[in-house]
Amino acid sequence: MSAPTQNTFEDLYRESVHEGGPTVPWDSKDAKPRIKELALLGAVRGDVLDIGCGLGDNAIYLAQQGFNVTGLDFAPSAIEQAKGRAAAAGVAVDFHVADATKLDGWDGKFDTVIDSGVYHCFDDEGHAKYASALHRATRPGARWYIWCFAQGGVHGVPTPFQNGMRAEEIERALHTNGWSVRQINLTTMNAPKTEFLNTIRGSYRGDPALLDRLERDVNDPLLHIPVYTVIAERA
Repeated sequence: MSAPTQNTFEDLYRESVHEGGPTVPWDSKDAKPRIKELALLGAVRGDVLDIGCGLGDNAIYLAQQGFNVTGLDFAPSAIEQAKGRAAAAGVAVDFHVADATKLDGWDGKFDTVIDSGVYHCFDDEGHAKYASALHRATRPGARWYIWCFAQGGVHGVPTPFQNGMRAEEIERALHTNGWSVRQINLTTMNAPKTEFLNTIRGSYRGDPALLDRLERDVNDPLLHIPVYTVIAERA
């Protein structure tokens, strides 16, 4: 099962707090708009798991809305910083270090799962283990909200992300592991171009010329990256 290693993310989070350190490109210091939308529409319910919670802003926002939230990530430095942000916000979130493909000790705990950029970190074997682990960690009827890279183009350039997903691949992996896909839609997410490309260069397995082309030819400081939004329900 190939996936970004724990050290890939741990090094980024640990070094980002030092002067002159790297920027975490997905750190908006606020919950993502799609998370706020789910909460405002009443789609979030029961006990919530923010899987791959990173610096904790989505989890903190949901806790501020009155939800009982657990945030799990496999990078210890991310969890340490998330705890600090929660304390500064004056809310209680249960943050822990955990492996998303195992989730040992979390059986039957959650009614809603928030996945903002975790699913696409895994290959086929990892998708199966991840979906199965979340099936064990959730209750019947739980909803799993996924945002993951999609096959497509970025500003007219074929997507350079080797982990861009196809809709049929997502549906097959989830169905096989006890989840029913209720909705899957193609949209985009924004990321700061320079920081994002610098972050993925170290682990990129494709043609580096694609990254160079995006860096050179895209004048927009933001990359508009194709993603799928997925709603899945646990059987």
